[in-house]
Amino acid sequence: MLDVYLEQLHEVDNLNNDDSKLNHLTSILRSLLQCLAVITIEVTNEVVPSDSFDLPEYAHRLRRPADGSPSQILDALVPLLREHLHRDYLFGWFEVPKGQEQPVSTLVNSWIQFRNNRPGHGVLDDNIVIEWSCNMRKIIGALLDVSKNMLPKITSDNDRMIPPDYLKIKELSIPLVYKNKAVVIRSIVIKKGVSKLRCQVLCRHNAEEIVVELPTTNVFITESIKSTNSYVLADVNNSKGSYSIFHNVPVRQTDTFEGRDGEIEELRDWIDDLDSKYCLVYGDGGFGKTTLVLEVINQVLEGDLDCIPPQIISYQTAKLTKWTSNGLVYLKGVVPASDEIVRELMRLFESRLDKSWFEVSGRALIGKAETYLKQEGFKRDDVLLIIDNTEVFAESSYDVKELGRFFKSLGRLVGRVIITSRRREYVEANPVLVEGLSEQESATLMRRLAKEYNAKPLVSASERTLRKASRKLMCKPLLIHSLTKHISHTQKSIDDTLNIIFSKKNHELLDFLYQDAWNRMNDLQKKVFMIIVNISGPINDTAIASSCQKSGIQISEFESALSETYFCTEVSHSGINGIEFVALARNFFLKCFGSCSSQNKSEIRRLSGEVDLDIIKSEEINRAYREDRVAEAFRTDYAKAAKNYAVQGLIEDAVEMYEFAIQEEPLNAALHDRYAWLLLNRTKQIKKACIMAKKAVDLDANNCDARVSLAFAYYRLQKINLGDAQIDAARKLGRTSGFCNLRKGIARYYYSKNETNLQHAISNLLTSLEYLEIAKKNNNRLDKFYHKNNEEIVKYVSLAKALLKVRRTQLTKQKSNQI
Repeated sequence: MLDVYLEQLHEVDNLNNDDSKLNHLTSILRSLLQCLAVITIEVTNEVVPSDSFDLPEYAHRLRRPADGSPSQILDALVPLLREHLHRDYLFGWFEVPKGQEQPVSTLVNSWIQFRNNRPGHGVLDDNIVIEWSCNMRKIIGALLDVSKNMLPKITSDNDRMIPPDYLKIKELSIPLVYKNKAVVIRSIVIKKGVSKLRCQVLCRHNAEEIVVELPTTNVFITESIKSTNSYVLADVNNSKGSYSIFHNVPVRQTDTFEGRDGEIEELRDWIDDLDSKYCLVYGDGGFGKTTLVLEVINQVLEGDLDCIPPQIISYQTAKLTKWTSNGLVYLKGVVPASDEIVRELMRLFESRLDKSWFEVSGRALIGKAETYLKQEGFKRDDVLLIIDNTEVFAESSYDVKELGRFFKSLGRLVGRVIITSRRREYVEANPVLVEGLSEQESATLMRRLAKEYNAKPLVSASERTLRKASRKLMCKPLLIHSLTKHISHTQKSIDDTLNIIFSKKNHELLDFLYQDAWNRMNDLQKKVFMIIVNISGPINDTAIASSCQKSGIQISEFESALSETYFCTEVSHSGINGIEFVALARNFFLKCFGSCSSQNKSEIRRLSGEVDLDIIKSEEINRAYREDRVAEAFRTDYAKAAKNYAVQGLIEDAVEMYEFAIQEEPLNAALHDRYAWLLLNRTKQIKKACIMAKKAVDLDANNCDARVSLAFAYYRLQKINLGDAQIDAARKLGRTSGFCNLRKGIARYYYSKNETNLQHAISNLLTSLEYLEIAKKNNNRLDKFYHKNNEEIVKYVSLAKALLKVRRTQLTKQKSNQI
């Protein structure tokens, strides 16, 4: 990066015209200051605790940066980085560097004052131009001198920027280089959840304007990101009133939505018509069925649709695979796969479902969910299920009809249903047919995208040419978007790009679409993907952690690649976390692996083999741990019988056998703990569970599991302080800080739920939220329970906030009645 700016300075030195010098020096200094501000914000986000600074305040200043914005950012954040990173970070910004008479920050501020006083709002004369051409040359030289050790290196292949190791970030997320030239940021625009960087190339001869779509993990836009892995609580205000909605709806797939007025109106009418239980959105692939549904549902969540919304919106993409202890399993038939729809909805209430939810299937499972929802106070109209891509559920005609019957039961008993599919499903639904856009809409969309991405051949094309190209692309928005992005990157003609697209077979076309995201990944991220695609074991948390460790990359950096691409999805089924490859994406990875050199292939195969060994070792350790606990607790025949009865669901018989086992081994701490766990989780004998757990702790004070069981028992008995004491003891014995604070937060939520004193309830809810926030900060990504704990944190934060709102409203009414 240093060479990029030195090259521009060298070009200025060869100019004879002072006006030209001043203009280009201004652009160079503007670009350099923005570059240093971006680096500083990203490093601060990585190494400084979040309670030490207000990141959004500084990030927002670069959304539409003024010339003074980078200087303000550096003034505020450099002291923090000197405290948390390196005491000499950007040394010379506040100090007088060697060869200068003033600190660099003072020199920069003098330029800002000059900009405002003369070029910005005043008059430039020849003497001022000559003077400040010389001054700015010196300021840029001084700034480069003090910042040269923090400027990133630029890779020769794809303009990736690699900062020095001491900055502790692998790569900058904001692209500050284009075709080996620096850029000047004009704005960072966030529209409908999609973020784009608008910038101009630092070049005297062709300062072209470019638009780059930013990854969703970008530090400058993280406040706009919605989680798609858990339910969140949204407050919605429209003309009908104020509402709170639990949902897991993703953000829009595009901020450039064109046409579909009729389809949008049909969906809006269906949402308003509470008598209609089903809506089927169907059409060929690539026409934008999912995009349409997400557009309308996001309008509901943003209050743009005047309706009485449901209290729960559950969005699910149909899958034919799930994770088990044996790895990836393909579900056979329609019923097992569709059962997951119901279970995913129930995970709003219980993130880890108990055995009873897996003992029933089909209509029996739907009936169980209906009963549970009624107990929680929800009616059918309070729930909206969105099921995407249902065509993958069934192929045979019998299975298709069976699926239709399943959906009919789902809509009649559980909630209203929106289905997207490539076929007409066997269900009496309100149909919304999604076909290709009209030629006019396609041409308009193409022109809008062309302006957005600066695809010049499309911008200058005639309406007739755009319509002709749209017809060749079958007026499919997906292909129109792909064509536009490819032209924006290559600036090739429309016909040449169409030939590139249609010279490929179907799977090659998908490879073509994947390539753009693949190019945005760094070498270490690519290496992890190629290791994972070559392992033979299940792609679970152990596989991901081991692959990242052997590649020398943090899990969070790998997760950022997952979140911004469609190569694969993160899944959590049956309590096992991992990733699931799309079939064609897997072929794409194998193709990329095949193009590697022989040396790299050997290295990746070796590392994949090591990861497989780590997976096996992890499974053996977990199995041994479980077996050790089982062996210690269940040594006698009575104890073994108790365990067997519990597994079979014969709880009364299990309790009886535990009583006999306790009489036979009254000093077995592990046996008492297992008995306490059964009583806590499978019976209503909480007081007895507390007695058993306390006995286990008395027998073995260092039994961490017994401490946790006793804490849970105390919490269930509303003895919060006693439960906290046991959780604190478990913390000292090895339980993580994230887990302990999470349990304290959950305990106070349930205590407040049953508390009749509204002021006490509100106080405990506030404390609950404080513990949940601490749990969130201390939830370690390397912990194998990270995903589970994170789901619990998100869930109970939403529940606590909702209950807090209710209790405050009740307290206000209570006080007004007293008056």
